[in-house]
Amino acid sequence: GGSVNSSQVRIVVEAPRAAAPPPPAVPDAATLKARDVAAIKDLLERQLRGAYESRSMGDMQRVWPDMPKAVREDAKNLFASGIKDIKMNLQCDPVVNGDAASARCAQTMSYSLGGRSEGPKTWSVVYELKRVGGAWRLQESHK
Repeated sequence: GGSVNSSQVRIVVEAPRAAAPPPPAVPDAATLKARDVAAIKDLLERQLRGAYESRSMGDMQRVWPDMPKAVREDAKNLFASGIKDIKMNLQCDPVVNGDAASARCAQTMSYSLGGRSEGPKTWSVVYELKRVGGAWRLQESHK
């Protein structure tokens, strides 16, 4: 025969430690640029279009608070002319440079005036924008 040596073995099982949360993802330059382009396209292609189509100076001022006086006068005169059924489409190509941007847009408009349908007419417009408090704001436009 042999002999058996017995000794006590103590096993301690610890709960796994919670992993540290990953650091917040920092968007890369391409993601930030894509967000800027999307925000500018939304401002021009949706919000500005909607303001023109509503024929509301209040909507225009909300979308374009820094609207130059000449643009404001043109919009007022347009809306006061009896124009109806404005349909506007903008196809814009924004170029972002830091906190400034420009967007060349093909702007198409049709409407009725005095019971007659006009358009669609298309022309090219360049909108200049700047970032103010994290949001893009229209500054001016030119052909």
